[in-house]
Amino acid sequence: SKTQTNYMPQIHGVMRSRFEQLTTGSKEGRFMVANARVNLRGDVAPFASYYFQVDFCNKGCVKIMDAYATLRSESGLKVMAGQMRIPFSVDASKAVEDYLFTNHSFVGTYIGNFRGVGAKLGWNARFAPWYVEGGMFNSAAMSNHDVWQKQYTFAIKSRYTVGNCFFEGAFESRYPDGIRVNMWDAAFSWSAGRWYTEAEYAYKHYTNKA
Repeated sequence: SKTQTNYMPQIHGVMRSRFEQLTTGSKEGRFMVANARVNLRGDVAPFASYYFQVDFCNKGCVKIMDAYATLRSESGLKVMAGQMRIPFSVDASKAVEDYLFTNHSFVGTYIGNFRGVGAKLGWNARFAPWYVEGGMFNSAAMSNHDVWQKQYTFAIKSRYTVGNCFFEGAFESRYPDGIRVNMWDAAFSWSAGRWYTEAEYAYKHYTNKA
């Protein structure tokens, strides 16, 4: 029998707070609410869904994180349009509640884990544990949707899962401040019981000899 479509919206949330203390130098400390996120998702048809996510306290600020619609086919192909994560780095594959610590990984903090306004195309192989997604996004800041532009951000990511391991590769080309930046990323993860290890490498190149 075919799977029934559930039109009832689903609401989820996560709260993460932390305390930091410098043990040397000024020896200052601080409390912080890293995230207070609430998301809403649901189906409007067997092939169409929506997703909204708001962080009501992202280090003291309210931020609209995601707002996009998805169209999908039975062949594993889907199209997403709106404001969403750019497919680059391991952190872009994780929900915030799946982070191992209250902070991002190093690569996710300084290189990856960006969001943008645009469209993505994703494909999940039906007979192999392989997922690919890529898209085109505005080069302007996520908070400004009105800017007309000639340059865009492009990104593509692929993940292959086998047993308790996954291999991931990605490429992203951004145009943040008048200079195009190209980045490559490779990651590997292995888990067994309570053991979990993850390694990631990123290479960042500024064009035009910058």
